[in-house]
Order: sequence, then C-alpha cells, then structure tokens
Amino acid sequence: MLPRVKKVLLCTLVLAACRRAPSPPVALTLEEPAPAAGELALTAYDGGAGPAATVHRTVWVDGQDGYTGMEDNDLRGHLDGSFKYGWNQVGQNHVRVGRREKSSTWGECEIFRVLQRWGGIVLPAGAVVRDASLDLAIESGPHRPMRLYLYEVHRDWNPGQGGVLGDNVSPPRPGEVWWGDAGYREKPWGHPGAGLASDADPEADTPVMPLAEALYTPEGNGLTFRSEALAAYATRRIAAGLPLLFLLKVSDALEDLPTGSVVVYSANQGDDRNGVRRPRLTLTWSAPGERFSVEKPLLLEYGRTLTLPPIEAAALRAVAATFRPGEAGACGPQVEWRADGGPWSGAGVGVSGPWSRLEVRVVAACDPVPLGSAFETTFRNTWVRTAPPERQHVPFVFRGPDGTERVVPARYAGDYRWTVSFTPDEPGRWTYAWGETFTTEPYRSATGTFDVLVDPGNLDAQLARLAEDARAWDRKGDPARGEVLSTRLARLERAAAASLSGSAFLRDGGAALRRRLNVARSALDAPVPDVLPMKPDKPPSWKREGSR
Repeated sequence: MLPRVKKVLLCTLVLAACRRAPSPPVALTLEEPAPAAGELALTAYDGGAGPAATVHRTVWVDGQDGYTGMEDNDLRGHLDGSFKYGWNQVGQNHVRVGRREKSSTWGECEIFRVLQRWGGIVLPAGAVVRDASLDLAIESGPHRPMRLYLYEVHRDWNPGQGGVLGDNVSPPRPGEVWWGDAGYREKPWGHPGAGLASDADPEADTPVMPLAEALYTPEGNGLTFRSEALAAYATRRIAAGLPLLFLLKVSDALEDLPTGSVVVYSANQGDDRNGVRRPRLTLTWSAPGERFSVEKPLLLEYGRTLTLPPIEAAALRAVAATFRPGEAGACGPQVEWRADGGPWSGAGVGVSGPWSRLEVRVVAACDPVPLGSAFETTFRNTWVRTAPPERQHVPFVFRGPDGTERVVPARYAGDYRWTVSFTPDEPGRWTYAWGETFTTEPYRSATGTFDVLVDPGNLDAQLARLAEDARAWDRKGDPARGEVLSTRLARLERAAAASLSGSAFLRDGGAALRRRLNVARSALDAPVPDVLPMKPDKPPSWKREGSR
C-alpha cells in the first residue's frame, strides 16, 4: 500500500495528465506479453454418483466473468441501538471495520462492521469445497496490528439501494439493511449490528465462534481468511442453493477501544472491467458424476486460441473449465465454453443442462477486445462532495502498445454512475487508469489491462483504415509512426493467415490474402507483385573476381 503522500501525488499527476491533449505518437514499445502458462482442468458432469476425481479452483469477483452476485454493506452504530448516522450504505467504494478514534457522539465513538452477501454461486450437484479463502484489499488502517474475524450470519438481508435517496447517506427504505435491522421496519437483528452471538438463542445473528481470522498489519496491503470451517460452510450453503452470508468485525475487546478502523476496498471499488481491488472468493472443489475429464498442461503463445475437441455425450448437466496459472498474479487467459452450439460463456462453471455437446476454448489474452470494437466499462460512486455528479470531470487515460496515450472523459449516466466507451485503434496490449476529484483528496484507480485482438472477419475494414492512416502519415515529421503502422499490418496479416486452413491457403487463400493486404501495402510502401521473382543473391567479391 502506498504512503498517503505518494498516493495523493500519483492521483494529482494522473489528473494533470488527463487534462492535457493526447500525447504524440512515439516509437513502438518492444515488449512481449507473457504466454498463458499453467494447467487447464476441464470436466463435464452428468449428475450421477461417479467418483469426484478432478479438483477445480474457481474465483468469484463481483463484476468479473459474468458474476454479479456479491454486495457488501457498512454497518455503523452503538451496541445499545443508538446511532449517529442511520443510513443504508451499500454502493460505497470502501467499508470499515473497528471503532472510530475521534468524533464521539453521546459519550462514545461509532463501531463499524461489514456485511458481505455472496449470492448466485453455483457448483455441480454434490460438490464438496475442499478449500476456501476470502481475500480483501486494504485501503488504509491504524498504525498498529489488529485481528479481524469472519462470522457466518444466520439471517439473510436485503443489501438495499442506498436509502430513500439512493445515495448511501440517507435513511433506509423499508426492508433495507442497516445497523438496527436486517430489514428496516421488517426484520430486526438479534442485537444491533448483527451482534447477537449465541449457539443456543434462536434469535442469534451469528454463532459464538468465527469461521476464520486474519491479522491486519500496517505494512500489509491485504487480508486473507482461510479455514476448514469456511470451506465446510461454503459446501453446505451452495448445496442448499443459498447465499454465503458473512459478518466482518474486530474482536469485542478492540471494539471497546478507540483504535481506529481498517478501511477495506468494497465490491464497488473501481470499474466493472478491473476488479483487482475488489473482494475475491476462491473455492477449490470437486464434484461426483464426472462423465469426461482432462487436466492439461498449458503453454500457449500470447494471442493464440486453443480449441479442445468437442465433448459428445447425452444428458450432460454441468461443466467446469478452470485455469490454474503457473505464476501468481499473471494475467490469465480467457477460458470459454458453450453447449450445443450456443453462445460462448466466460464463466468457469455452468450448471444448466442437459446438453449433448460441449466445446471449450482458451484465448491467451487478458480481457480480449476485438479490433474495431469499443472497450466499455462503468463505475458507481455516491460519495460526491466537490460538485454535482453531472458536473464532475472523470478522465480515463488509455495507453496503447505504441506508447500513445488517449484521454477519454467518462459520461455521467445518472444514478451516480459513470461510463466510458473507447475504440482502440492498434492491436496489442493496452492499459488504462482513471481519476476523479469527487472529494478534496484526488483518487486514482488501479491500472487495468486488456488485449486488442484482430478479428479476421473484419479484416477488410481494418486494412482500409490502415491505408487511410498510412496516406495521412507525415513521413518527415514523424518517422517513428511508420514502425507502428507496419506492426499493425503484421498483426492483421498474422490473424488473417491463422484463420485459413492449410488446404484453403494453398488453393487460393494465400493469393487472395495478398491481394487484400495490398490495399494497405501500397499506401505504406508498395504492393506485393502478382508474380514474385525468384532472384539469386549477388555473389561474393571473391567469386566475382575469379570469374573475370
């Protein structure tokens, strides 16, 4: 975690950069993205009682790979039910755990706790979770270690929509969760703040013992909760089709002390295409009824697609296609599956059969976007203090593989949401970040990554655009631009050639491809002749002298 001064400096720098005009093209950055290296596990299930041999590791992050079932809430108040702010807080960028160290009300400072609701997690019938971990990223915290505990919660709740004004700082609507109730005016907690811990009282909010614990340290930047009890709880709840319900708190002893709060990034942190700071639930599991299974070591060059042979079998009811990277933190490939010729799905687990045919493919790219298509993402933040939401300036800075930066302002879409749409013009690896000044402290997002891949079906349009860019190229004023355009041509050529079978290339596909490429080649330099002359190289000087 960056020190406070460095964080503010970085935010200020990125915002200043965002207000400048786009930087001119620079020389091509010669960087090679890493290959997809690890192990692919693929299993098809028929719902039977066969052995559960294959172990899968699946990660859930809200807003990623089609999963949108997680929401977290700030709970704040006093143990006797009094409170300073009676709000439904659900859409904020962070949540807090502990007790305030200042700003007391009626003789004491507020207690903070966090609720997490993980709904919509589905595994094949009979699945057993062998290992479970919950990873949280830390924004800030006190200058002393603090132990945090994760409890299961007995009663479900409605995360709400941010109160009567939908802004997270207004009273809850009926049924929304807050400090005093699991559902405002409808379902009270056993004690305020989901605080009744008992193994005997039917009104208890949690058991006496937690599922897991984790130690916050000032020099750390994250927390990991992991235990056999957490895995067993996940097994029971998922098997019953129920959400995982968690309460996060510090110890009772620390809640009595003004030690400050640990600020944890929430499920709403960042934008919907970059969940690196959001809570991460990882389940390692296996299930019975395996009809087909393969575990395959994977080493796939960047940009390539591996399509596995189809699985042909009647009455397949579930599929799991998961990837275990060989290097922690690496940008993993996109694993997709489809059933009976339907649309491709990026979700690692599917349970909606029966099917008769399954296909799986792996794209060695990070969050791929077809060249010519728009990259779009959205974020929501209700903590807006410096100006009305519609007047806020939120610049996104996109950096292309040629080093050029493009600044695109996000559009306010209402309901405290901002959206951006950007069509990248170069294939290859892109990064992006965005900043805002909703409060007096500038904010900079985590850096996101996506890969722009060539779609062979859109080749002619891309070649036409390349030719147009080549004709507009100022060769004297910007000689480095030629390398960028030539690299784009090479990537278009590679993708188009890779889409042809050997027989198609030999029949007429290769010649037809050259004719299509000539549209851009003639604008860049010169077209390839219809007949390529085969000429010998000039003989060395000693041979020329000997022939005289």
